[in-house]
Formats: sequence, structure tokens, C-alpha cells
Amino acid sequence: MSQNKKSFAFIINPISGNRRLKDIEKKISSYFVSAGIEAIIYLSEYPGHAETLSRQMVEQVFPPAAIVAVGGDGTVNEVVNGIGLSGVPLGILPHGSGNGFARHLGIPMKLDRSLALLLQGVKMPVDLIRIGKKYSINVSGLGFDALVAWKFQHSSSRGLSSYARIVLGAFFAYQPETYELQIDGMKSLHKAFLISLANSSQFGNNVLISPRASVCDGFLDLCILHPFHWWAVPGLLFKMLGRKIDQSPYLEIIRAKKVCVKQTGELWHLDGEAMSGGSALQVEVLERVLPVIIPESRQHLI
Repeated sequence: MSQNKKSFAFIINPISGNRRLKDIEKKISSYFVSAGIEAIIYLSEYPGHAETLSRQMVEQVFPPAAIVAVGGDGTVNEVVNGIGLSGVPLGILPHGSGNGFARHLGIPMKLDRSLALLLQGVKMPVDLIRIGKKYSINVSGLGFDALVAWKFQHSSSRGLSSYARIVLGAFFAYQPETYELQIDGMKSLHKAFLISLANSSQFGNNVLISPRASVCDGFLDLCILHPFHWWAVPGLLFKMLGRKIDQSPYLEIIRAKKVCVKQTGELWHLDGEAMSGGSALQVEVLERVLPVIIPESRQHLI
């Protein structure tokens, strides 16, 4: 990359979400050429490729002014893990199934507006959650949503309708598990339907798990959804969509700096991407370590 010319690097996940990325490369190039800025575009080719590409870019002598993830929360997570603690800013062009982190930040869902934001927005340092050797920027966790993430990852179809079918198919057979938690040094046992490690407020599609979560407060929100009867589901969904899930008697939210979670199983998810080897997860918050381009109007709201 040129020392004298400002450049943005774009990493596009060509299979993200349930919409085709029609002409997106051309639109990105045209927008940045007109602004006199070099747009360097890469397509991720396999799981983990966006992380590799991002890491290669930050290790260059002259890294880009920002690395932009074009996709959903999984793509954003890969780019974040490639950027790490380098200080290179993250940009997002939302194009996934849920876009939870982008929605939390108030990033526009329409391409022309999110492109404009990359040049007009402000760089805000946000927290990361380190889970073992990986970084989480949105919501990770264990339990039912980890099982759903695994099933969704191995599904032949994407999108919200496919996700909903998987959720319904898994719900009635699922048995809550007892987890051993160590929260900022204090040990306890909790039987839970799921446990979320929330940096932001939502899973995606404005389905909230921690409405008051902040990505720059130096804490993670440990969300423990205790077992509930099937007839409580409509009320829980209503509260999630109405930003009131923290008022449910089934949900316990604990703000923490460091957490250790032990389970009998192995499944967990990293910002919605299914992972294994999670019988014991060491979790900690890294405070305000990643600059992210956000709308100026949102700086005091995230």
C-alpha cells in the first residue's frame, strides 16, 4: 500500500446473509474513487480467511486507514480477530443475516449510507471480550444458542427463515445444563437454558439479550437465562423485541470483568459462529482497545 495515498481495505464475505452481493465491489470502488481514496478489495474464500487477510494487512509497513468487514457478525468477528490489538480501525458494511453488532452501533443497513459513514463517521474505541485466545465483539455464549449456531452452521440454507426453523426444531428436545461460574473470583452454580457473554445488546435482527449493554464501559454483561416453561416463550420474545428482556424474572444479568465458565459439553459460539472445545472458557474484558467507525450521533449511546 502506498505511503502517500490513503487507502481503505474491504474484506467481502461473498456468501454472507441471504442476499446476493450484487455489484458490491463496483459500488465500493466507484464511491471511493470519487472521494480520491484507494479501495483495496478482497474476497474471503473459506472460514477463517477474513482473519488471515486482516492480520496480513495490519502487519504491513503502511497498513490501511481502516479494514472494513462486508458481511454479518461472523465476518466482523474474523476481521476483529485479524486486527487484534493493532489499533487499525474497523469499519462495517452490514450484509449478514442478523448484523447484531452493526445494529447496536447504529450503522445503517443500506449500502450507500454505510459507505458514506466510513468517511463521515467518527472512530470510537470499544471493548473486546477475550475468550481463550479469541476475541468476541458482539455476543458469544453457551447452551441453547450454541447448539442452534452449530445446527445453522451445518445447514444448507441461510437467512432468518432457516434460522427460525432450526430454533423451533431444537427447542422442545433441549435440556438445560448446570454451569459452574467464577465471576470476578466468586464461584457459583447456575442451571441455565443459555448463558450469553454480551459486549453489545443483541444477537441480531434487534433481538436483544442485554438492552443496557455498552461496548465501551469496561464490563461484559453475563446473561443467564434460567429454565422456563414453553408457555413463557411468547413473553420472552416480546420482551426481547421490545428491549425489555432485562425485566424478565427468568433472566439474570451480571456485569463482570473476568469470568470462567465450565460446562459438561464442548459447544459454544463466538459471535454466532459455532465452536467446540468449550468445556472451560476463560473470559475477560479488554477495555476500549479497538477503534470502530460509528455515526457521530451514536458516540454517547453505545
